[in-house]
Amino acid sequence: MPNSVFIIFEKSALIRLGLIALLRSLDDTSVAGDFRNTDNFEQKIKDTKPDFVIIRDKYIEDTGIKFLKKLSKEVEFKVIILSKEHSAIANNLWAEEILIDEEKQIISDKIERLINQNNKNQKQDKTDNEISKRERAVLAMVAQGYTNKEIAEKLFISAHTVITHRKNIVKKLGIKTVSGLTVYAILNKIIDMEDLK
Repeated sequence: MPNSVFIIFEKSALIRLGLIALLRSLDDTSVAGDFRNTDNFEQKIKDTKPDFVIIRDKYIEDTGIKFLKKLSKEVEFKVIILSKEHSAIANNLWAEEILIDEEKQIISDKIERLINQNNKNQKQDKTDNEISKRERAVLAMVAQGYTNKEIAEKLFISAHTVITHRKNIVKKLGIKTVSGLTVYAILNKIIDMEDLK
């Protein structure tokens, strides 16, 4: 089952830590970042390429609903809104709403349902030899000349996970050299020529 990547935007450290602990208790999930505010919001999203963004309802006004919709289509993530009570914001923006006073099991059930739905959609969208969204992110950075350690730091994952992704990319594409992977990345519009170091 693919790994679902989350990023969290919430002012309260206690709530952020609680969400991180809950997400880590679920199978095949990782937290790519947790942030107190939405400073550099777009760059953080583009750097981490999450499957899900958990964001406090009041931050949606800061980022702008139209901008958030556009960015979610561009980077292909789903929004999980976090609020004290049911939000008045149009609910076609988010995939799920979590109330901060809900029980752990209710929140877990909501998140697991989204993960299962996301995994089902990913399986329908790709064949066995196509690389995943996370593998595309790793491939882009490999092609740009980043080391495993640099990739791990930028994507908030371990160097071991980067190596595993690289092995999967080589296995799926049948390309073993960095130069070959770079050509593949350029031809498949994963990176532009200007992105090369």
